[in-house]
Amino acid sequence: MVSEKFRHELRKESQQWQAEGLISSRQYEELSQRYRFNQLDSAASDRFISILIGLGCILLGLGAITFVAANWQDWSRNFRVILLLAVFLTVNISGFYLWRQPTRNPGKKRLGHGLLLFGSLILGANIALMSQLFHQSGPIYELFLYWSLGVLPMAFALRLTSLGVFAQILLGISYFSELTDYGRIEEFGFSQILINHLPIALSLLFVPLAYWCGSRVIFALASIGITLSFMIGINPFALGTNGGGILAAIAFTIPPALLWGYRDDLWKFTRIWIARMPALNEYSFQAISRAIALCFFAIFLYFFSFHGVWDRWLWSDPSVTEIEKFRQFLPDVFLLSVFAFMGWLQIFKQPQNLNPFQTLNINNGMILILMSVINILLIVHLNITPILPIATIAINILLAWFAIGLIRDALTLVKRTTFWYGMVLLVLQITSRMFEYDTELLLKAIVFVICGVAIIAAGLWFERQLKAAKAKASLPESI
Repeated sequence: MVSEKFRHELRKESQQWQAEGLISSRQYEELSQRYRFNQLDSAASDRFISILIGLGCILLGLGAITFVAANWQDWSRNFRVILLLAVFLTVNISGFYLWRQPTRNPGKKRLGHGLLLFGSLILGANIALMSQLFHQSGPIYELFLYWSLGVLPMAFALRLTSLGVFAQILLGISYFSELTDYGRIEEFGFSQILINHLPIALSLLFVPLAYWCGSRVIFALASIGITLSFMIGINPFALGTNGGGILAAIAFTIPPALLWGYRDDLWKFTRIWIARMPALNEYSFQAISRAIALCFFAIFLYFFSFHGVWDRWLWSDPSVTEIEKFRQFLPDVFLLSVFAFMGWLQIFKQPQNLNPFQTLNINNGMILILMSVINILLIVHLNITPILPIATIAINILLAWFAIGLIRDALTLVKRTTFWYGMVLLVLQITSRMFEYDTELLLKAIVFVICGVAIIAAGLWFERQLKAAKAKASLPESI
C-alpha cells in the first residue's frame, strides 16, 4: 500500500508528464485508476472529519461522565447498574453497526471505529463503578488488568489494531502499577499469577493477535513487553555474586536470542491452527523482531561499556525472596528458551549462515559471537572472579564493532536510518568514555571537534553515495 504523499507527488508529476507529451492521456488515466487520484482531494476532508469525530466523542464522554457524577448519589443501585449496562451496550452496538458499513461510506466507518474505542473506555469505567457499587475493593493494578482482558476479546473479534494497542497499554499500566505497589501483601490469585508470568501471557495472547490483525505495532509492542518483563522477572541486578552470573546470562541472552532467531512459522503448530489463523501466511514480522534485537544489543552494550556498572554489580548478594521469585519464573524461562532454541535450530541447519565474515556485517555469526562473549563475561565476573578491566574493554570493543558493522551495512544496503543509527552509537561511545574518565579539557575539546567534523563529513559523503545509487538504479538496463 503506497503512501498518500507518494500519490500526491505522482499525480503532480504525471500531470506534468502529460503536458510535456511524455505519456498519453490513456496512460495518465491508467495511473489515475491504479493509484486512485480521484480520492486524494477528499482524503484531507476525511481526516478533518475524523479529528472532529474524535474530539466530539471525547467531549461527549466527558459530558456523560460529568452528568453521571452529578447525579450518581441520587440514583438507586439498580438504576445505576441498568444505566451503566445500557450505555455500554448502546455505544458498542452503534459503533459495530456503523463500523460494518461498506467502504464507500468511510465517514460512517470512522464514526463506528471511534464509538468502538469509546466503548472500550466505557468498559473500564463500568468495571470501576460496578466494583464500587457492590463494595468489591482491590489493588489498582487489577482494575487495569481486567480492563485489558475485557478489551482483548473485542480486538480479536473485530480485528482492530487500535483496540489491541489499547489493551497492551492497559496491561502495561497494570504491570508497572503492581511493581510499584510496595506496601501491598501479595495474594497469589489469578491476577497475580498473570502479572508474574507476563512474558507467557504476551506470547500467547498478543503475538497471535498481531498476526490476526496484521499489525506490526501490536507485534513490536508485544516483543518489547516480553523482553522487559522477562528481564524484570529475573531481576539480575539483585542476584549478586552467588550464582548471579548464570542468571544474568539468562536474563540478557534469551530475549535477544529469541528476537533474532524468531521465525513466523513458529506459530504454525497444526493445520487446524493455520486454518483458523490464515494471516500467518500473509504477514511476516521477522524483520521487526530482528530490528528490536539490534536495539537491545545497542542499549546493552552501551550501558555495560561503563566501568561503574561492572564495579557496582558486586555490591549486592541474592536474598531468599529473589531466589524464590526466580523459581516461580522458571516456566517463563523454559517457554522462551524453547522458542529461542527452535528459531536458532533453523539457523544451525545452514552452517554457512553462521560465518561472521559475510557481505553484511550484522549477521547470524556476529550475533552468536556477541551473545557468547556476553555470557562468558557475566559468568566469569559474577561467579568466578571479578574482571572489571577485561569486561569493560571487551564490551567497548564489541560496541565499536557493532556500530561500525551497522555503518558498513548501511553503505552496502544504502539505508540512511541504519547509517545514522551506527554513527550516533559510535559517537556516543567516544564521548561517554571522555566524560567517564578523568581527561583534560583540551583533549575533550579536540575529541568533540573531531567527532563533529567526522559526522558532517560522513553524512555528506553518505548522502552523495545515496544519490549516486538512486541515479544508477533509475538508469535503463543496457540491451
